Amino acid sequence: MIYDTIIIGAGPAGYSAAIYATRYGMKTLIIGQNLGGMATSAHQVDNYPGFPSISGFELMQKFSDHAKKLGAEIVNNSATSIIKGSNKFNVQVNNLHYSGKSLILALGTQRRKMNIPGEKEFLGRGVSYCATCDAMFYKNKIVAVIGGGDAALQAALQLAEIATKVYLIFPSEKANAMPHWLDQANKYSNKIIQLNTNTITQINGKDRVKSVTLKKPLDDNSDLMVAGVFIEIGAVPNSVLVKDIGVNFNDRGYIVVNNDQSTNIDGIFAAGDITTNSAGFAQIITATSEGALAAFTAFKYLKQVKK
Repeated sequence: MIYDTIIIGAGPAGYSAAIYATRYGMKTLIIGQNLGGMATSAHQVDNYPGFPSISGFELMQKFSDHAKKLGAEIVNNSATSIIKGSNKFNVQVNNLHYSGKSLILALGTQRRKMNIPGEKEFLGRGVSYCATCDAMFYKNKIVAVIGGGDAALQAALQLAEIATKVYLIFPSEKANAMPHWLDQANKYSNKIIQLNTNTITQINGKDRVKSVTLKKPLDDNSDLMVAGVFIEIGAVPNSVLVKDIGVNFNDRGYIVVNNDQSTNIDGIFAAGDITTNSAGFAQIITATSEGALAAFTAFKYLKQVKK
């Protein structure tokens, strides 16, 4: 079977593209290992129209149900290679092969790593990149959140409901999160301790995390005792899969797209956080809009090819 479009990535952009593509009568396949993408790690989403307060996981489940109801097929696995043929694209998923007349790349991003001693060694044993996933393991414990953006503040707020104390550690003078999250954090000032103009240089422990080493000592002590470290310092594009198919990238590894989400290669479109569109404003709503536009442009492309 040859699909009209294969969407690689199952986050907001991928689901939105699938919803629009199926509405255009296109035979649509979504391939994605992490269903819902990074949006599922959002403890609370307050800015998606129609849903004043909903978890990222629940919102993405609604996206998935919508896409499937309209006929989109979903393969819950990672694409391992893409080969461009003369009039189709072949996508390999382990030992399975899928062919499509067009591709929509909605690969999204992944958490940025600090690359410090102990980070890799204690992953899953005190180091986490997802408070939504792991917060409950730290009930009545002391934890640290590294970062000062929206994701870090949201993680700190979620953890403040469970942990006894949350150290919010960031290198700038002030956290650069949205005012809403800063206001919420101030309400927990007795539990969320902000350590500005600071960072950590090492994560310490034996079987599990026991402490972090601060670049600037606190009360003359460089070691801060914590049971968990949640790293929220931004994201990097998941572009490795498509590095070799000729798609243009910018110097940060994001796929360069035109205003209609098309790339420099005929039949390949891209949408969501992995692209250079939406002024780098990585939000669920911008990802969904790019996904919808990518599907529309793919639909027009296939109509033109048929002529």
